[in-house]
Amino acid sequence: MEKLKAALNKDLFESDHNEEGRFSILLSLVPLLVLTFFMNFGII
Repeated sequence: MEKLKAALNKDLFESDHNEEGRFSILLSLVPLLVLTFFMNFGII
């Protein structure tokens, strides 16, 4: 999980000057976070 966070932070900082790129990254993260959330609480 920490590796994932580090990679995401790196992507966000690298594309910080590119508003559209940053937005598309955030947009692609939302379903992933929702899926992870439901998987974690669905299994428990």
